[in-house]
This record gives sequence, structure tokens and C-alpha cells, in this order.
Amino acid sequence: MLDTVIKLNFKVDINELQHYYDKLNTDYQHLDWSWKKCGNDIIKQWRDAAYQKKIPFGYRWSVSVQPSGGKVSVHTDADDEYTVWLPIHTSGPAITFDKEYELNADGSAYLLNTTQPHHTFNSSNEDRVTIIFRLKQDKLNDLLSLQGTI
Repeated sequence: MLDTVIKLNFKVDINELQHYYDKLNTDYQHLDWSWKKCGNDIIKQWRDAAYQKKIPFGYRWSVSVQPSGGKVSVHTDADDEYTVWLPIHTSGPAITFDKEYELNADGSAYLLNTTQPHHTFNSSNEDRVTIIFRLKQDKLNDLLSLQGTI
């Protein structure tokens, strides 16, 4: 069985990610798909294409913004896929499985076994911003083979 959270062997340029998010937030508000508009606790989410060419087996790419105090209730995701998080801005615990995990916004990428029950709660005083994508479990070796800065 896959570990709950695995820090992957590749990184992304955190300054590039933060610049990308700032640009989304200032220049593309008209494309913002908002949970606030739809009645949930994540307030902003954009469909993301920036890294799809670098990781073509990833799908359902999005930029997710969870405000201070925001939460997602305990749930499990599809049995045949995993989730990857690329934190852009984060502080404190980011996701809880059997315990809380901090995912650093330093360019690191994290593989999450979201087939296991998990939830999120942003206990910090700032928005948690993360690029999230899914991959089918049969593509795990492709993901694990990525190295260096992409």
C-alpha cells in the first residue's frame, strides 16, 4: 500500500508559481470559479494548464484557494487515482489523514493517497493556495520517475 503522503523527487520554481498565482488573482478574476458562489468553504479555484505539458499524465488540474478557517469535510477520492499537491502559499498543517501533514510551499511536490479518508482545515491566518492534480494509479511510476526542477 502506498504511504499516505510522499514528498516527490521533483520540484517546481516556487517564485514562478507565486507569480503565476498573483497573475491569476489580478488579471483573470473573470475566469474565477468560486466555491463561495457555489456554497462551500474553498473560495477560489481556477482550472490550471501551466504544468500540464510537463506532466501530461496528470488531469483535473486546478488552483485551489482555501481561506483561513476554511475546511473540507472527511472524504475519500476515487479508488483508482492519486492526488498531487504543489503548494504555492501555505502555513501550518495542510491535510489530515491519520495525522496532520504540513506541506511546504518551497517548490516541493507531494503525492497524496487520497483513497484514504482525509480532510483539510486551514488553521492559519492566510489563504492556503495549492495547484492540485490527479493521476491514475497506473501512472504512478511515470510520476515517481520525474526528477530535478521541472
